[in-house]
Amino acid sequence: MNSAPQRKLQLIDRAAHSFWFHVAFATNDQEHINQHFGSCKALAVYGLDDAQAGLVEVIQFNPTIAGHDQGKLMARYQALENCAAVYCNAIGPSAVGHLLATGVQPVKVSAGMSIHQALIELHQQLLDGPRGWLAKAMKHQDSNTSHKQQLNALLDDEW
Repeated sequence: MNSAPQRKLQLIDRAAHSFWFHVAFATNDQEHINQHFGSCKALAVYGLDDAQAGLVEVIQFNPTIAGHDQGKLMARYQALENCAAVYCNAIGPSAVGHLLATGVQPVKVSAGMSIHQALIELHQQLLDGPRGWLAKAMKHQDSNTSHKQQLNALLDDEW
């Protein structure tokens, strides 16, 4: 069976590339966090920094794949490659283990929480000083930025 995302809407915006990190939300309406990770109809991916949050892409999955098909989960894992976290209503233990091993923090929230509210809370935490998984993601981001700057400096040197 084809486990690849059925449709992927990616927003091309220069500002999207300057976000500090990306967060995904398991949703069926792009307004609420209202899905189980393994069976979500879509992931809405937002970028965040201290000044703004913006929709980067929406990935819709093939609804005909049912059950615990490993290919179905692989499509979701691949969709989260550049994300620091995924918010959902439920997630299985094997998916939690896989996500944590790849640096993606699963965040379980109550059914129906609005994506907007989650973004407000994340933004406030950025302003107040990140805690928990967000602090870890920010530290990782700072480390990656530092490595990129070092690599660019090395490439700029005359050989």
